[in-house]
Amino acid sequence: MNRILQAKDAFKSFYEKYDRYLNGLVRFLFALFLYLTVFYHTGYNTRLTKPVIALVLAFISAFLPVSGITIIMCLLILAEFASVSLEVTGVTLMLMTMMMLMYFVFRSGKNWLMAISCLMCLLRVPHAMLPAALLINPIEIIPLVFGVVLYGLIVIVKKDVLLLSSSSSLGMAGRINQLLSGFLSSEKFLLTLLSVAAAAFLISAIKKQRISYAHLTAMIAGDFLYLLIMIIGDLLMNVEISLLPLLTGFAVNVLLSAVIIILVINMDYRHTEQVEFEDDEYYYYVKAVPKMTVSAAKKTVETIRDEDEELEKTFTDTGVFVRPDDTP
Repeated sequence: MNRILQAKDAFKSFYEKYDRYLNGLVRFLFALFLYLTVFYHTGYNTRLTKPVIALVLAFISAFLPVSGITIIMCLLILAEFASVSLEVTGVTLMLMTMMMLMYFVFRSGKNWLMAISCLMCLLRVPHAMLPAALLINPIEIIPLVFGVVLYGLIVIVKKDVLLLSSSSSLGMAGRINQLLSGFLSSEKFLLTLLSVAAAAFLISAIKKQRISYAHLTAMIAGDFLYLLIMIIGDLLMNVEISLLPLLTGFAVNVLLSAVIIILVINMDYRHTEQVEFEDDEYYYYVKAVPKMTVSAAKKTVETIRDEDEELEKTFTDTGVFVRPDDTP
């Protein structure tokens, strides 16, 4: 553990020195991977769906706030859907507008969670985003849910693209009805939405409780609830659950949870203290949990003086050759 904390302190010092460049690099890599993933699952606009476009947009995103990545992602989805039909674009724009209104009403913040949740769902590992619930409040789950909704739109349009395209035999009303009915009747999407929302809410609620190892307990409870909902959905709704993405997602889940709990939250429950004090009106009972720290190694410097140098110094100072151990 000491080596981990020492590595954390070393990385913290390195990050504080180069934070401007590291933040830009992380935003660039995340945006590039996100845009390429969106292009892979859409690809309706051949002039837009090019790696060089994703590269340029990711480079621009490196200089924008993190929320800018989410906005660019939404614009890319709208641009791709515009090549399918006007109806699909209109319904998607309406849903995005409703989500933005709810976002501003609740002021949940952290809209970058929308991009992360959409990306994890497109990668078929939605439960890999659950560790993010350790860093947010229950109200901030809203952007997380919005990302799953965008994922549902992408999947439904990809599945019924021939029926939803402008060249299909369906009219405007038929295409809108086809999109909404497919969106609301997709059992896999609804199951993913329910499991992610319920597990993230449980994690963000338990981590605030005044119990020892609250964050670890929250993650275990959230993962168990997610797995339970998926198993029930598999039995009742006949939703096929792929084993490999499930195990991969849980592996990423465990790794990210360990990083967040050890390096970010960093609580040392072994040295918890209960503090009690009072004033004229109240008694106060405080539970103090210190952060894990590692003490710097003590260095002992020992000066060894050569005997010849000592003799030379004695002769120079007195003018008489006298050994240090001689008595006058």
